[in-house]
Amino acid sequence: FFFSSRRRHTRQRSVSWARRCVQETEAKAKNTLEGSIYTNRDWISDNKNSKFVEPKVKEGLLAYLTEEEEWLFSTEEKATETAEFEKRSKEMLSKFKEIKNRKKEYENFGGYISDLKQFINVTSTGLTKLQKEKTWITLEQTDPVHLKLSELQEWISNKTKERAETPLTSDPILTKNIVNAKTSGIKALMKELSKIEKPKPKEDKEKKHKTKKNKSKTEKNETEDKELLEEVTSENSTSPDSNGTNSTKQLSQIYF
Repeated sequence: FFFSSRRRHTRQRSVSWARRCVQETEAKAKNTLEGSIYTNRDWISDNKNSKFVEPKVKEGLLAYLTEEEEWLFSTEEKATETAEFEKRSKEMLSKFKEIKNRKKEYENFGGYISDLKQFINVTSTGLTKLQKEKTWITLEQTDPVHLKLSELQEWISNKTKERAETPLTSDPILTKNIVNAKTSGIKALMKELSKIEKPKPKEDKEKKHKTKKNKSKTEKNETEDKELLEEVTSENSTSPDSNGTNSTKQLSQIYF
């Protein structure tokens, strides 16, 4: 009886702990949704933010937040799974993400333009330095970079004008991805230029041919002299001259 009671008590504690964990998770998900409703309502009601949203869109979003709030209150009287709270929080995040990002990119515009101008200056300086260090790089090879930098400068000017004429409720005309796309091509060209090695000096073909010809002539003369020496030596190796001296010795003195 003692052990049975102990096991029953242990199971009850386990069930109680599991139930408490579920309740805590559910409460957390519910609080997250509630906080999102109030935060987004305050955000879109602020004139600093609402100017990035069309009036009809703003009206629709406020109505949506009211519906979500009413649904949230209704869950007090019925059990609701945690997954449902989480699902609604994600949907709300998605609905407000676009307009919040619109404001963010608008405010980042000046920084993007500043970064692009700095990129042009740094690249121009780097190109000048590269031409001084690698004098063998031709204008034909550097012209594409100069052209791209000039085009980028003109593009920046046009974008600045476009921004002044674009309504705040429109999609961003300049983003980080666009900035990266405009600079990546120029970076690739600069990388290719930096890899260009000094060409090996070309040897004078006429001089090379003359040297080869003289070498062949010298080798031919040496071969002929050697053959002549061997021939004379062979004929006179056994016949002393009038002074009784072997002719080989005389020939040796002549050729060596």
